[in-house]
Amino acid sequence: MIDIDFSGEENPSELLSIKYSKPLAEVKVYPNPAAIGASFKINIARDVEVGPVQMYQLNGVTVSSAVQRSGDQLIIQPKELKGGVYLLSVMLDGQHFKFRVIIR
Repeated sequence: MIDIDFSGEENPSELLSIKYSKPLAEVKVYPNPAAIGASFKINIARDVEVGPVQMYQLNGVTVSSAVQRSGDQLIIQPKELKGGVYLLSVMLDGQHFKFRVIIR
């Protein structure tokens, strides 16, 4: 890349990297509410980079869950949860999403 200042002098610079990430379309968790033992799913494009995925009780305690990517879906399988309200935190393409999920 070359920068040309107002005097016409050229100043070369090294291009390190450019990452363009467009905002993701509306991200939804389903089913919500879900039955005890059910998996939560999020539809995502195949090229979306998936970061940390965590589930929490409302008091902030982390809930154990298995996360699997299957084609254009992210599948979150909570382990041994009782009915109630939980928080789901997901990082997709560097964007942080939080959801309130209900298990009945």
